Amino acid sequence: MTDVERHQVLAVLRETRFVDKSPAHAWAVLLDEGIYLCSISTMYRILRANNEIRERRRRASHPPRARPELVATGPNQVFSWDITKLKGPHKGLYYDLMVMLDIFSRKVIHQKLVPESAVAAQVFMREAFAANNGIVPTHMHSANGPSMTSKNVAQLLVDLQITRSLSHPHVSNDNPYSEAGFKTLKYCPAFPERFASIAEAKWVLRQVLSLLQHPTPPQRYRPAHTGGIDRSDDYVRLSVRHGCSGACSARASGNIAKCIWIVSSNWHGDHR
Repeated sequence: MTDVERHQVLAVLRETRFVDKSPAHAWAVLLDEGIYLCSISTMYRILRANNEIRERRRRASHPPRARPELVATGPNQVFSWDITKLKGPHKGLYYDLMVMLDIFSRKVIHQKLVPESAVAAQVFMREAFAANNGIVPTHMHSANGPSMTSKNVAQLLVDLQITRSLSHPHVSNDNPYSEAGFKTLKYCPAFPERFASIAEAKWVLRQVLSLLQHPTPPQRYRPAHTGGIDRSDDYVRLSVRHGCSGACSARASGNIAKCIWIVSSNWHGDHR
């Protein structure tokens, strides 16, 4: 093809009616009109030579969005709570273990084991706030379960002026701190597969939680902060590490996180 013919093909493909169509579509329309300029492959070669081989259709462009997060820079700012099922004495019978914790200090605010119930969540939350000396957080994060989204719980959060945050469905890190606590609990070797009664389950939970919250050396993970809502033990350890000298100082680097975040789905301050 001559340069004139190539420019003619390119001009046709740039027309308004073909600018967002594929070469095959333009070739078919022109053929129906009794016009034959070149083959489809030649159209592709001409477009490729002019760096126009790309998506030609009109597509919506989405501006980048910041991931919604709840950030806690201190205790009593963001609480997280969740419910996990514990197997009862026979198939089909479960007990609900409800745990509320402060995501900054990892302090367990309150935990309660009850038979499966749809109305126990509101009572549990009132007891948790009472156990925290009446101090309520600014935000409350939870999963999307029926107890968390019930009208009783939603109305309680509205009355206490607590902003509710729900986790994203089908996301692995939707409620990480509560889920990690449940996994640690259930993976404990002393944790049984089933419980003969709710009384036995409560006794085992007290023993296991005491073991996890107050570990004895040489367990290597950091103990949960249950005695207080500050992170003073972390800062004491950090000061000891920074105070060493010589070759030890090169191995003692590290910082304590000044803020803790969690992914949220409704972070705009609605009290729904």
